[in-house]
Amino acid sequence: MTETASKRATAGAAYMAFACLSFAAMATLIKFLAPDIPWQQTVFVRSVLGIPFLWIAYRNTTTLFRWNHKRLLLLRSVCGFIAMLCYFYALEKIPLGTAVMLAYTSPLHVGWLALIFLPERPSPLIAPMLLVGFLGVWLVADPTSVVNAGTIAGALCGLFAGQAYIFVRKLRTTDHPDAIVMAFAVFSAVVSLPLTIPYWVWPTASQWGLLLCVGITSTIAQALMTRAYRDGMASIIASLGYLTVVFGMISGVIFFDETILGDRLIGACFIILGGLGTVWFGTQRRPLGSPRKADLET
Repeated sequence: MTETASKRATAGAAYMAFACLSFAAMATLIKFLAPDIPWQQTVFVRSVLGIPFLWIAYRNTTTLFRWNHKRLLLLRSVCGFIAMLCYFYALEKIPLGTAVMLAYTSPLHVGWLALIFLPERPSPLIAPMLLVGFLGVWLVADPTSVVNAGTIAGALCGLFAGQAYIFVRKLRTTDHPDAIVMAFAVFSAVVSLPLTIPYWVWPTASQWGLLLCVGITSTIAQALMTRAYRDGMASIIASLGYLTVVFGMISGVIFFDETILGDRLIGACFIILGGLGTVWFGTQRRPLGSPRKADLET
């Protein structure tokens, strides 16, 4: 690796670390709003605010509304929107750390969904990593108690986010990343409006400030993550994404007096280990039908 490439990789890692901090800050703000502002309303305001922020951030580009593969963009937006609904609902109903942990099971779902939707041959080592990760989900969900709707929503968030990532991978040959993000923002704003109207509560000045900060932190996180994947090594950047889980758990302890029980702490470690393994061994995928090393040596 050249010195320039090394500096870019270091910068990419730094971008991702700050992106994770921003994502955790967004989740913390949503949790603060949860007792007074319905989660449907938070989804709508976050979606609407994302459009002007994206326009400002990428106003010098010509790709924001250049939507080529509209069917895939719609499918990606639907899955991403359902994941966001589930995440915001989970943040209202269950502890912050648990909600973030369940949401970040998405790499585990990418691991098996890729077998169905992507023409790739995964490393056989992904299978045990998936088992470890889903064992962690079982522990985090606390199998000794009644699983509530918030826990189910958190788990569904990871599933639909994983499916959204699969569609993003299929879109990378047809649509610019900026266009994918803007299409999702527009779709979310339009669809969330009718969901919000029956539950609308007029925020106070301080609540408007928190809602504005939700939009700002979300946009900053998205922009930093985009830069991170542009400059850094994909496997390392994806692995660093689990810092959001760490930051989220710390935030839950500091701001909401949450406790990290033994089973859930072990489960969190399993989810992170399984996710990291899926990310790292996922980089060994190759297209189906491509020759293996042994075939080339014969």
